[in-house]
Amino acid sequence: MYIDTFSAVLTNAGLCPETIVTDGCIHRCGTVGKERGKDGAYVLYPDPPISGHYWNYRTGEDASWSEATGRSFSPEERSRVQSIQDGRQKRENDIAASAVIRAQRILATSQLPPPDHPYFVKKGISVVGGIRYLKDGRLVLPLGDAANKVQSLQFITPDGEKRFLSGGTVRGGSFLIPGDDTILYIAEGYATGASIHAASGHAVLIAFCCSNLCPVAAIARSHFPDSRIVLCADNDHETFARRGKNPGVDHAMIAARATHSRLALPLFKTPTDKSDFNDLATSEGLEAVQACLEAAAEPIFLEAAGRPPTTARHPLVALSASAFLSYTFGKREYLLDPILPTQGLALIYAPRGLGKTFLALSIACGVALGMPALRWKVAQPRKVLFVDGEMQGWMMQERLQGILQGFGDILPETLRVVTPDCQPDFIPNLGTPEGQASLEPLLDGVELVILDNLATLCRVGKENESESWLPIQDWLLRLRRRGIAVIVIHHANKSGGQRGTSSREDVMDTVIALRPPKEHTAQGGAIFEVHIEKSRGVAGDALEPFMATLVAEDGAFRWTTQNIHSDKDSVFACKEQGLSIRAIADQTGLSKSAVQRIIESRECPAVSTKASRKLPGRHVPASQS
Repeated sequence: MYIDTFSAVLTNAGLCPETIVTDGCIHRCGTVGKERGKDGAYVLYPDPPISGHYWNYRTGEDASWSEATGRSFSPEERSRVQSIQDGRQKRENDIAASAVIRAQRILATSQLPPPDHPYFVKKGISVVGGIRYLKDGRLVLPLGDAANKVQSLQFITPDGEKRFLSGGTVRGGSFLIPGDDTILYIAEGYATGASIHAASGHAVLIAFCCSNLCPVAAIARSHFPDSRIVLCADNDHETFARRGKNPGVDHAMIAARATHSRLALPLFKTPTDKSDFNDLATSEGLEAVQACLEAAAEPIFLEAAGRPPTTARHPLVALSASAFLSYTFGKREYLLDPILPTQGLALIYAPRGLGKTFLALSIACGVALGMPALRWKVAQPRKVLFVDGEMQGWMMQERLQGILQGFGDILPETLRVVTPDCQPDFIPNLGTPEGQASLEPLLDGVELVILDNLATLCRVGKENESESWLPIQDWLLRLRRRGIAVIVIHHANKSGGQRGTSSREDVMDTVIALRPPKEHTAQGGAIFEVHIEKSRGVAGDALEPFMATLVAEDGAFRWTTQNIHSDKDSVFACKEQGLSIRAIADQTGLSKSAVQRIIESRECPAVSTKASRKLPGRHVPASQS
């Protein structure tokens, strides 16, 4: 069972393993578009809880996975798991230490490479830096750690195939091409770095892969706190066209924002089959490389100038009907089944003091642990970032601890919390490019961001003006494009609807209203009715409202739910009496938009799922519809 689940995770990440081996060792495999290659890797550990990790070196994606057991662990089990993990870490450390010894031995047998090596000729570069050469024709680049000690090697064959030393540590390792260090450039590959050095004369650090840009940039910034550092991105526009992600630019942008550095993009007259600065040098010359380097700027200024990095100079694509119908999109998955898909945007609003934060924290813990939250299922653990904008640290700690006890006292390592009391300064305004950039270093691998709440975290303009919402909406859509779902927690207005402009709801996949039950008081604790006012692609019983109550017992918080009578009958009865939508809303306690939707559901009933899936042009008999 867990092998099938892990296999699906690998497939979704673009990996193509022939078989899945559960032995705790790293196994190389192919990737989509290069199925017989070795551009992917995975490791799956057999001891409980079953867990693994994968790497897609073509896209720069890597992430951890663990089996969702759906049960709590006893103290004895947790102790045994910790012992297993400690032993695993020791074995990995021993393997890395052994790789260092092998790397030193290999370097001792190496020599200077010939300037006419086929790889240099193919890439149009000269020999720069301490690159070495082996008798079998391979080039060798040592990966130095923060103290400039060798931690691994990269091998490059004459035809350009690249491999790392088995067991060696790549993260944080870099290769230096010396030069004028008043400006320090950081790039992915050796040929790219050599072209940048030739065009600028400045020092270049090679990070070897896009996922290593941020660790290398952080080390560089600690060594050169006052220098100008420029991240030179690979512009993976073809990957962007296929998968909606530009890993070279995305990782470089994260690294640049995290280290207060600049970002340089290779921009091509004809971008087909080109992605990096070496491609730019060979196709358009070093002058074109120099021009792009001189145009380097902080990411927020590139976006402000109308050049968002992932779409710079990319023309819009229009597909024919047949091409669109045959296009392969990613499989629809859910973070919260059935109300919130991956990459979904959701708005949860409620009056003050009703328990919004309790619910938001419960969702965060459930998604991070791979366990149900209220009535919503969670298929597998996901990486979650919870951003709190107003609560005191001790109170947040107390609530999170109680909720986790309710989940079985399991600590979700995939959940991270940002809260004001733990910041050296203050949480910046996430409604501005600067504030959004400050969150970038925390988003690597995150699949769900929860913002609690909108008023305190996104402080822009007037709530009732739709223009004030647009900068936040654009940011949410960019996060969605990157594969990140967002839940926004918000306040209700005096009449029960969400506070401020209703245009917020337009972009949301899901809108949930939490309403107090009749005769509710603040002393009643977290108890509310859950009303799903909008949810794309969901129908039937999943949309029925229900009551949720938070029960505290021995320091643990657990939710109970129960069905409530639908509001539809009340709305229909008021409608038959000739009352207006406003009057119905006042009488039933519903928002006007909710009343409108209920009325429209009677006047224009939804087509059944079976019928709606029929292709155009096919007649559906009345008896089947």
